Amino acid sequence: STGATRSIGVLTEDLSSPVVYGILNGLTHTMMRRSFVLLLRDLELRDDTKGQNLPDLQSSKAKINENCQLLFASHIDGFIYVGRGNRNIDGIFDYIERPVVYCCSRSKDRTCVILDNVNSTKEMTLSMVGRRHTRIAVITGPEASLDAGERLEGYRMAMQEAFLPVNEAYVRHGDWTAESGRAQAEALLKLPEPPTAIVAMSDAMAYGVMQKAAEMGFSVPGDLAVGGFGNEDYAELLTPGLTSMELPLSEIGEKAAELCMTLIRNPVAPIVQSAVSAHMVWRGSI
Repeated sequence: STGATRSIGVLTEDLSSPVVYGILNGLTHTMMRRSFVLLLRDLELRDDTKGQNLPDLQSSKAKINENCQLLFASHIDGFIYVGRGNRNIDGIFDYIERPVVYCCSRSKDRTCVILDNVNSTKEMTLSMVGRRHTRIAVITGPEASLDAGERLEGYRMAMQEAFLPVNEAYVRHGDWTAESGRAQAEALLKLPEPPTAIVAMSDAMAYGVMQKAAEMGFSVPGDLAVGGFGNEDYAELLTPGLTSMELPLSEIGEKAAELCMTLIRNPVAPIVQSAVSAHMVWRGSI
């Protein structure tokens, strides 16, 4: 097909996720501007862990492919899959003959649009360096998380670029929650030489860091600079306001829609692996 129905099928993992909703917003506006119709199905892949862990896709493989076929039955010209977080989804889909773009998901042989975790975290870390911090700690997510691993890589790259050694005692793993931020902050601030800055890889963990720092008598940003990731609604309500990386969700959606429409016009267009950087929102915590 080269645009016969001017429709694109969109399969989302979980419409109740703010990440999915933000991406869908960008998709919708871009497709409407180009007079394309969006046909949507939601997999409702929710879990009972407050969103801290991504649901297992292998166990939902039949459901995913069944929903794909329902969209294909509507003679869509292209297909976009919107995930809740970066992970590899090779082997999940049966054969898809239409132009396809994976959003917030990865595949070696398909066009993908993802969050640039590495450069986004590198920017946050270098902002700490710019404020003359040298003892910079990081609290990333679970070791099994692709997002967490990439954000840690961005931190290490920034430290290397700034010619600063990485103190492995300053590298901590949380689980994205405020509770884990509190626990890791306590461990860091009890070190003989505590950090003067902490980069937390979620706003919830950053909030936990700020809470624990206050309890332990550290002022933010006087004694401790704190940066977050996600720019959640409450970030500006904290005292001081939390400096954070805002996720470019709408831009990810816009880029995915444009790439899908390019593939519809030219099905043999080259595979694109596109990474979109987050935006730094400055507040008083650094």
